[in-house]
Amino acid sequence: MSSPYVWRELKDEYRLIAQKCTSCGTIVYPMKHHICPGCGQIQRDRKELQLNPRGKVVTYTVQYIPGPGAKEFIPPMIFAVVDLEGGGRLSGILTDCPPEGVRIGMPVRLELRSVHTVNGLGVYSHKFVPVGE
Repeated sequence: MSSPYVWRELKDEYRLIAQKCTSCGTIVYPMKHHICPGCGQIQRDRKELQLNPRGKVVTYTVQYIPGPGAKEFIPPMIFAVVDLEGGGRLSGILTDCPPEGVRIGMPVRLELRSVHTVNGLGVYSHKFVPVGE
């Protein structure tokens, strides 16, 4: 009998398993690519790599989205590009930090967080959160 939490075992979605190109060493996440974006070689035998959840902000943007009726804005969303320790670059939502608190070089880590609910079921994704220096 399989676990009702089989989603927790998805390598490239929740466990941060990437692939490393055997030709040029480019780290690719998620592992859905069959051609390396670094050198263009077909990836026949993938070398799996566990990504480090810690990294530093390379760049970011703050988006202000109008709320219902466009009379107010919902809380701003911060999207960051992060270089991970040990290799790899990811982009995603940065949370638990006001827009004025974000800076280039800021240390962050990836956490699995609830994003929203669909038909009563939680939908989860990784989000970046600041860490103390």
